[in-house]
Amino acid sequence: MSGGSYDYLYSKEPFEDYGINSQLQSMESEMRSKGYGEIADELYKYRLERETSSAHLRIMHRRLENVMQSFEWWESGDSGKDNFDAAVNKFIKG
Repeated sequence: MSGGSYDYLYSKEPFEDYGINSQLQSMESEMRSKGYGEIADELYKYRLERETSSAHLRIMHRRLENVMQSFEWWESGDSGKDNFDAAVNKFIKG
């Protein structure tokens, strides 16, 4: 089998639901304009938390990307354990 034994997981973005934060921002703005400031404040906090979590997950993903790719290619038969071990060593060394 060549590649893709994990559906190229290493190449996926952690948050592929683009557009949701802008929709939340629009909803928050509309609620605020209609006098629902308390709920709008919660939507604002929720949106900020999503953005912070998204950024944190992207950083984690970048750190793991090479290890995930090497493992997937090893499992698919495209490369060997030596390449995976090299990726692991590089990950550990930072």
